[in-house]
Amino acid sequence: MIERLQLLAGYTYTQTKTLDDIDTSLSGAAFNSYVPRHVLRMWGDYALYGALEKFSIGGGVNAQSDNFRVSPSSGNKITQSGYAIWNGRIGYRIDDTWSVALNGNNLFDKR
Repeated sequence: MIERLQLLAGYTYTQTKTLDDIDTSLSGAAFNSYVPRHVLRMWGDYALYGALEKFSIGGGVNAQSDNFRVSPSSGNKITQSGYAIWNGRIGYRIDDTWSVALNGNNLFDKR
């Protein structure tokens, strides 16, 4: 049963800072603040068995922490909250060579 399960997970931690700048007030400040500090991606896929052995189902999430950017023209801080995007998949194996799948992205979108 476990041989029918595929799992994938990845995590990225990013921390950027200005090491040296003509403007000394920027030294040590975030360099790419629009890049999220934390990104998590997980996916699972399971091949069914029995009468449904040609089908597989899967689901996953892409999540990231908040980020911001300072507008160069106005100096205002523009922020984006952290978010998660949930995805799903239903697959059908036609034969040993061919398969088709229906993917749904952003399944729980509220807007």
